[in-house]
Amino acid sequence: MSTNSIVRRTGLILGVAAAGLLAATGSASGQATIKLNEDVNFRLGILLQAWVNFQQLPLSDRYTQEIFLRRSRFLFGGQIARDVTFFIQMDGGSLGRTTNGVKPLTTFFVQDAFMSVGYAKDQFLDAGLILPATSRGTLASTATILPLDYGVTGFLSSEATNSNAARDLGLQARGWLARGRVEYRVGVLEGHRDSLPTNPLRYNARIQVQLLDPEAKVVFPQDVYLTAARALALAAFGEVQQDYNAYTFEAFFSHPLGAGAQVTAQVNDITYNGGTTFPGLLGQHTYSGEAGLYFKRSKLMPFAHYETQRHEGTVHDALDVDR
Repeated sequence: MSTNSIVRRTGLILGVAAAGLLAATGSASGQATIKLNEDVNFRLGILLQAWVNFQQLPLSDRYTQEIFLRRSRFLFGGQIARDVTFFIQMDGGSLGRTTNGVKPLTTFFVQDAFMSVGYAKDQFLDAGLILPATSRGTLASTATILPLDYGVTGFLSSEATNSNAARDLGLQARGWLARGRVEYRVGVLEGHRDSLPTNPLRYNARIQVQLLDPEAKVVFPQDVYLTAARALALAAFGEVQQDYNAYTFEAFFSHPLGAGAQVTAQVNDITYNGGTTFPGLLGQHTYSGEAGLYFKRSKLMPFAHYETQRHEGTVHDALDVDR
């Protein structure tokens, strides 16, 4: 089985989250809040992440030399009535990063836009532009992911389903049971639409069981903990649209090591099958794993991330990739 070699790269990430906000997802330090009364408030935030990147070209001694804004996000959210919240995020991804001789400096788009209604304790209904719960790594906020950037294996269905940065329009029910130890999400999304459109919608579901301490009840979970959290979560996800299907099995672990360190690790297995609905999305198994050790005194966290794609059938062996 042939695999592409892992590209050697040297990168210096100079980006910092200048503020964060997640409506209905928990608070973040540095956000600006406007509170009108007990039931109405608005929150504003920005997230900027600048990259200086030198990456060796495959089979060459030459390097790309880039300075660009990997993320420049404007976040707006809040509560407009009791148990009614909203979240909107605008993003300018990779501003200034040259592709095929073009350096984009004005590209912004709506990345997230949804409203949430709480209809019972810890039970919510979301409507709008929603991020499917393919894996914890794809759900996590950019401000909390362990690697420098998201892996690619959790987003492989985005193009086939006509999604926007993996987000899709639809409805989602989510909530927590068993004192916060069981989380569920069930979604009905548009997915790919035909010309009329009359084809079936896209359906997905996720369930997570927390075996140690319950985590925060948020839309976008943390991908890494820097505090004394005790988490061991097992999760499964599945989705279908006509002949297309995908499913995920994953585990997440975070635990203190003595008083001065915190270890965080996760693994997942995502299987895609585009079938006759999305023939361009080849049947494949993807595997991803990462781990990091945070030292509280020095505030340093060495980490490692690895992912691989294995396509079905030997005819596609040349497409197998290790990263």
